[in-house]
Amino acid sequence: MKERKIQMNWADYVSSNGLCSGCGLCESFCGNDKISVEINKDGFYRPKLINHLTQEEVTNLNVLCPGGHIVHDSFGLKNNYHPIWGPVMESHFGSAADPETRFLGSSGGGISALAVFLLESHKVDYILHSGASLLNPLSIVDKVSRTKEEVLSAAGSRYLPSAPLKRIEYYLSQEKTFAFIGKPCDIAALNNLSKIDPRVDEKILLKISFMCAGVPSINGSIELIRQAGFSEEKIKSIKYRGQGWPGDWIVIGENGKKKSMNYETSWGFLSHFVQFRCKICPDGAGEFADITFGDGWYLENNMPVFADRDGRNLMITRTGRGKHLLQDCCVAGYLSIAPLDINKLNDMQPYQAMRKKLVKSRLLALKFMGKKTPIYENLGLKEAARQAGLWANLRSFIGTLIRVCFHTSYETP
Repeated sequence: MKERKIQMNWADYVSSNGLCSGCGLCESFCGNDKISVEINKDGFYRPKLINHLTQEEVTNLNVLCPGGHIVHDSFGLKNNYHPIWGPVMESHFGSAADPETRFLGSSGGGISALAVFLLESHKVDYILHSGASLLNPLSIVDKVSRTKEEVLSAAGSRYLPSAPLKRIEYYLSQEKTFAFIGKPCDIAALNNLSKIDPRVDEKILLKISFMCAGVPSINGSIELIRQAGFSEEKIKSIKYRGQGWPGDWIVIGENGKKKSMNYETSWGFLSHFVQFRCKICPDGAGEFADITFGDGWYLENNMPVFADRDGRNLMITRTGRGKHLLQDCCVAGYLSIAPLDINKLNDMQPYQAMRKKLVKSRLLALKFMGKKTPIYENLGLKEAARQAGLWANLRSFIGTLIRVCFHTSYETP
């Protein structure tokens, strides 16, 4: 496994070079007396050095940090590695069988249905996931759910920074077992941690990821709230998706006044605030999870259509554990699924497909400009780039050069 020599303090290194994904693992690993992961002026979670790190801690963080290091040890089991979608055992369409769960979820309620099944069948003691703080709707915090009601209370997307691994040491130190729901980079971080901490595989019985198009700054949500005529200090709640598919962005003020915006418009605005690290991410599809869920968009002329419909998930099982638990969930009546040709995902999720195809050209542009880049190993990037073709890669290379030269990205590497 490659290692990068770091001459300056680790927290400054990952932040100043645009490598940080904001997962929070470094705080948990070193302790908050040494590293504190906090929202910075740009609206992202970033590590802040509190006390001196030992050389051993720096060496470990260099390998653990998913912002700087993502690797498939055995090339995704080789026999079932798809160059765009990662390890694939089976792929499905589907949705929650329960209408309420399906309605509340961002897509088809698949993640919520699986989580409820895991609890009610006593496969795990609790679900560790994220949700809005009761004190501040713009703050994302850990949620520990033990009932269906608790799971559904946190259903739906939230296009805000989250650092769900800030306290992962605490959860791993408990006797209970759990399922973890998080972003692809959070799952990749747990995969890295499992190499030196066996409790990850012992205590986390299922790792569930959703497809991710990037983490927007909290500043994007604040600006959207202001454009809707509200003050961020005086909102009662904010919803990004869910309660229908794809669901509207809805903000409610303290006085009960409400404003809404459709998904295409709201995400179209917030996507301009996505951190640069996500632009060079090869894993928007949650390759290191046991199961990945995403939007099973309907197609017209081979393009996704975002019109309101009953929600539908796509599901990719990546491990034997994920495959068997998904099957058990369906047999128990929590999920309804049908086979899906994995190659259909290129049309259904064109952004995810193209981002993976163009990662290599973007990394080459950064290296050409003398910028630090993450270490990616065994992720099929050469084959993915080949599928994009010469002209798409050339445009991507030039576009990245322009972005770096003129600082057009939201957070410049």
